[in-house]
Amino acid sequence: MLLHRVVYIRAGGRFLSYQFTNTCVLDSILAALHICYIKYSNVRSLLESDTLLKVIMDYLNAENYAIAKVLWLRKLGRVPEHSTLDCKSCVQDHFPVWAKLVCAEVDYRQETPSGHAIYETTLSKFRALGDVKALGSVDDPALILVKRDLSLNLPKPPLSAEDDNHRVFNLQFLLLGEETHMVMCFNFTKNIWVLYDDDPTSCSSSFRVFNYEEELDRYVICLAAYVNSTEAEEHKYGIAETGGGATPFDSGSSGQQRIPENPVEDIRMMLENLSCGTSE
Repeated sequence: MLLHRVVYIRAGGRFLSYQFTNTCVLDSILAALHICYIKYSNVRSLLESDTLLKVIMDYLNAENYAIAKVLWLRKLGRVPEHSTLDCKSCVQDHFPVWAKLVCAEVDYRQETPSGHAIYETTLSKFRALGDVKALGSVDDPALILVKRDLSLNLPKPPLSAEDDNHRVFNLQFLLLGEETHMVMCFNFTKNIWVLYDDDPTSCSSSFRVFNYEEELDRYVICLAAYVNSTEAEEHKYGIAETGGGATPFDSGSSGQQRIPENPVEDIRMMLENLSCGTSE
């Protein structure tokens, strides 16, 4: 269930008599949050603490993508007045959907607030990257979102950051601009990154292996998301703690992971395993 199909959330969509267009930003955000929801128990608890987001995740779980889009857009006040709803938007247009989950935030140009220790202990580690929002508990945020100012020459987001409380926040996904289109790449497991595209032109799959080091510079980074991995429980994709089990990718003699010969099929199997335990 869930992500068991190679084809995932696709561009556009129809609900009743309404046709959606220009949904790449919306689709990329839904896909990013949904995959985090599946992978990490602390992100799942965070999203389920909001009634609307819990319902949206339930519809995504059930592959009712059009209804999930309708609920999201309704929260933004984007109610169709005609048969076609143009969903063209910027990333920040979607911030109101998770506004209730934000426990602390600070803009890139803003002086560091003094209201809580989180601004110095945690958010200061991300200030150089853009505008920062912490979601969850102010004492132990589950998710850090960094919106990039595209007019500034900001440093590339690091793969991880450690705060003053020795919590590690790992980079989980990036929303990437590609001219007038948006895609999303996410860290699937260890050194394996995957690109999601709601309207792929080269193949029928919504996913492909993403060479992070070589391909990232081709895109504009619009948003970076870090998961508090210190206490997060991540699905093991069938890999036992001892290292046995169904490993998603084979390793060479050196122990280094290699890109599989048939990545789409392996991603499909991995995504299918990823959904285990959330199909109740």
